[in-house]
Amino acid sequence: MTKRISAVVLALLMCLLALASSVTSFSAEENLKLNGEVNAKVGDKVTYEFCVSDVPEKTEDIQMQVAYDSQYLKVDPDKVEYLDGGSSVYNTDLENEVLFNSANGVQGWDMKEKTMILSLTFEVLQGGSTDITYYVQCFDYQSNSQNVDTLQFTTDFLVNGKTAKKNVVPKVNENGNGGIFINYENGKGTKNGGDNPIGGQYGRYNTNNQTTDSNGNVVQNNASVATDANGNTVENATTAYQATTESTAMRTNSSGQNVTDSNGKEVSYTDSDNFWRNLGIVGIVALIVIVIVIKVIVDKKKGKKEE
Repeated sequence: MTKRISAVVLALLMCLLALASSVTSFSAEENLKLNGEVNAKVGDKVTYEFCVSDVPEKTEDIQMQVAYDSQYLKVDPDKVEYLDGGSSVYNTDLENEVLFNSANGVQGWDMKEKTMILSLTFEVLQGGSTDITYYVQCFDYQSNSQNVDTLQFTTDFLVNGKTAKKNVVPKVNENGNGGIFINYENGKGTKNGGDNPIGGQYGRYNTNNQTTDSNGNVVQNNASVATDANGNTVENATTAYQATTESTAMRTNSSGQNVTDSNGKEVSYTDSDNFWRNLGIVGIVALIVIVIVIKVIVDKKKGKKEE
């Protein structure tokens, strides 16, 4: 009798352990870790609020992209919010990214205090781990149209409308490209402690753009190459990163709307385009001037012959 009871108890314990294991496994599959900071479950609504603060003077425009993995997240096009004032456009129809552009050249934005720039809401599709990243292409001061160089980017995360994590340093898209704004890993600006610049145009992530010294050794941080009195190579670690790709801007039509190609991708132009276009304009103007000069000379000669 005792053996039978023991066998029944053992069987029950095994069933309970199996059930607990299956529940734990199910829970793990349902959970999604975002940016290493936030936990959400399949079906939850996660809001990503991209913010900025500590900007010493007014700004006039910002152009940026937010990248995500559509295997884990689905953006809700009806729940996009952005900063007040100015003229803003966005595109949520692209795969794995959202484009945003806003301009306010007349009044400008005061961003000394924390200001929400863009808010996106996603539905969690499956468990696992993924990141939502950003890349700013253009962010200028109103007074001189120069890059904002003193700032602090942060992100607030909400799950189902409730705050899950505030003031998280946002992750920069390592493959981000375009523009001349420098995105630093710690979310700061060039003049207030920006550390490691991140993006497709920097040598840290693009080995094709690495700088080498006279001995063929890779120079870290794109430092300038110099030699001391003995001819030994010296690395200038204080030299700032320099972009190795051209700056770009979005093409717009007569109404100020961004131009898109047949696939819905916004079209941009580069410094090279501007160079050749301007060179063509200069050439046409020069040709017109030459024709006018020749005509004046010919007319003068005809006038002298007639006399």
